[in-house]
Amino acid sequence: MGYTCVKEIGSHSIRKGATTWLCEQPGGTSPISICIRGGWSLGGVKDTYMTYQAEGDAFVGRMLAGLPLLKSEFAVSPPEFVDVSLNDLHGYMAKVFPSVSHHDKMKPSLHRCLAGMAHNKDVVLRWGMGHPIRQQSKFFRDQSPVNQLGRKCKVVYPWKDDACDIRSLSGVPPHVCQMVHMQRLLTFAEQFKAGWRDNLKETMNELFDDRNIANASISEERVRRIVAEATNLSTVAWRRL
Repeated sequence: MGYTCVKEIGSHSIRKGATTWLCEQPGGTSPISICIRGGWSLGGVKDTYMTYQAEGDAFVGRMLAGLPLLKSEFAVSPPEFVDVSLNDLHGYMAKVFPSVSHHDKMKPSLHRCLAGMAHNKDVVLRWGMGHPIRQQSKFFRDQSPVNQLGRKCKVVYPWKDDACDIRSLSGVPPHVCQMVHMQRLLTFAEQFKAGWRDNLKETMNELFDDRNIANASISEERVRRIVAEATNLSTVAWRRL
């Protein structure tokens, strides 16, 4: 890359690499959102009318987080802590980020950083103590807070939690929304497949009990009529099925 040592690589290098990678992704973010996130002027009229928008910027953030754009998992919620008091979080942040945790304006960002670290703890811990991140990060050197916060950090997928509305998640493009709806159908189909036999058996027993059918011989056509009446379907429709 033309650098003589790793110390020459700074935030400017990371920014250029990130924007280059974003531009290569098919179906990714708009060039306007990329330039604004990169801090580059568009010039003239474009700077006046093509301005920052939260959804476009959140889309860039999801891409840079490494989420899979071609999978429904792209619509995952940010990591959140559950049952952790604010005082405890501030204590953890003071230990993990001692040089900046006293700045009040930094605390929301540090909260997000800590949640991301806790959520990905299993990946980092597999790298071993010889990895630079394990050696340099106070959070990963001491596994006690890692395990404590890791158990209290979770993410939500829209098709697994009915309380999570896809519209409440920012930065999710339309094609991912369609994949989320398809994933919900697949999840419903799997749940239905797992329990349909027991449900069918219970339903049929209830139908026969209501009509006082015990061990008497009953024709196939009679069974069809009973089921058709219970489900508001005609006998002809059942024959087609």
